[in-house]
Amino acid sequence: MKKQANKNRRSQEFNVGYKIMVKLLPRDLKFLRGRDSRLLQKYERPLTIVKKIGKMAYKVDPPHWWSRQLYPVFHVRRQGLKPKAAGKRVAEAILNDRVITASRKRHQEYLVKWQGYMEEENTWERAADLSA
Repeated sequence: MKKQANKNRRSQEFNVGYKIMVKLLPRDLKFLRGRDSRLLQKYERPLTIVKKIGKMAYKVDPPHWWSRQLYPVFHVRRQGLKPKAAGKRVAEAILNDRVITASRKRHQEYLVKWQGYMEEENTWERAADLSA
């Protein structure tokens, strides 16, 4: 049973200073009076992790407009999308390369290890995107 239950679970660990998107629940948005919660964004902009609390919770640096009623500690499951535009990433190392053929064109791609990110965050990037 434990094996079946763990199939759908994801183990995530983040370091202090890592940026995450936090999923906001309707109860978190009750301080924004006069706005329909269906029209508000689902995820808060990339927030910086300040402290790890226990095994599964993280304290984030809240934006200035958050009220004191919203507690800035979130469980790992509330971590949403990975921030793509959280700032400029710096390549730490190139781990591998490959050639991709798409629409009769060949593209060179590199497996990039990003500085400040975990191994699971390594991505394949086109050579043209890295030189820019």
